[in-house]
Amino acid sequence: MDQKFSKDLLELSNLIKDFYGLLAHSGEQRTLSVMYESQLTLPQIVTLHYVSKCGACSISSISERIGLTLGATSHLVDRLVRKGYLSRHENPKDRRIKLIEITGKGNEFLSKLNESRTADLVSALSVLDNELVIKLRDILINATDKFRKAKGEKLCQK
Repeated sequence: MDQKFSKDLLELSNLIKDFYGLLAHSGEQRTLSVMYESQLTLPQIVTLHYVSKCGACSISSISERIGLTLGATSHLVDRLVRKGYLSRHENPKDRRIKLIEITGKGNEFLSKLNESRTADLVSALSVLDNELVIKLRDILINATDKFRKAKGEKLCQK
């Protein structure tokens, strides 16, 4: 990778972090309230998002996705099962493997979290003029499409 490209990526990375920080502190903080009230950890919330997006999956696929050991992931999933956010059942094709699925309570929590996040972002982004909103939207659509094409198939591994 040439030096200019690397410097541009570093600058873009720093700008995204700054922008994200401003967004996170400019909204009405509904998202933090929802997260706090749930008493779920960030890895637990990431796990709920993964299982919601990918459907029934194994603990090993969750472990690979969130970057925790199998043992730590198993304990994390156990806590989410006990709290009613996930369910665990045998894989009908291989009874040795347990499949993890999101429950109604888990979907309800994610829906509430996403609604609060949307409200916070709309509140924070409302300071931008419409022309900038459209430009930013178009850039993000393009970038999101590229990410999905590059990473999309790898997201859900059963």
